[in-house]
Amino acid sequence: MLVIRAAQLDTFGKQDFIRFEQRMLSWLETEYPDRFGPTQQPQARDLVRYAMRTGKQQGIETRGGLTGLVGMMADYGQQFERSPDADWACATLSEISLPGDVRIAMLANRFEARIQGRTVVHIRVGETA
Repeated sequence: MLVIRAAQLDTFGKQDFIRFEQRMLSWLETEYPDRFGPTQQPQARDLVRYAMRTGKQQGIETRGGLTGLVGMMADYGQQFERSPDADWACATLSEISLPGDVRIAMLANRFEARIQGRTVVHIRVGETA
């Protein structure tokens, strides 16, 4: 397992950062084509960068953990505002006494249990079905 320490994330080489960001952008485009397709690259890039900053602040140290955080933020919002468990999720993410990957797994398990296989629907104001 590749672990990225906070100091390393600070010095994440520009090329490494760009490669990781590109992988996340491609992943978002593949997993969420309607919301993060080619025309939504600025929004996708903002989400990836926000997730990386949040991950750094919260001690999320692995690429898998950061990828999970990006995915959960894509599904539930940057502050998990689209989840009824938003307060719990933010508190859990901030619980630095637990390893970052454990916190990400806890969030993923709770969210998956809550939706029970259903699709998270994203409503855009002003759009019609």
